[in-house]
Amino acid sequence: MSNAVALLQAIGQDPSLIQALRDGDDAVLLKSDLAADVRTALLAGDPMRLATLLGAPAIVCCVLEKQDDDEDQGEDIPVQEDNKVRAELSALRN
Repeated sequence: MSNAVALLQAIGQDPSLIQALRDGDDAVLLKSDLAADVRTALLAGDPMRLATLLGAPAIVCCVLEKQDDDEDQGEDIPVQEDNKVRAELSALRN
């Protein structure tokens, strides 16, 4: 499965590959050394199936936030912000 991760990383870092896939040019996937079911999930644009095949959680949320020096470290995320994030994650699941 490392081939799939490496390919996804390459696609994510190369705007021309991203655009080619958006335009329906699947040659990069067809030429890759991927398992047929992984390639099928990628071509179908099925993130849930791909996550299952790769053994990854269905949704991963990574947040990088610069902390201000004078900001209290124990401060919670405001409820409104928390609800917004939950709504966005819910929309991704559907």
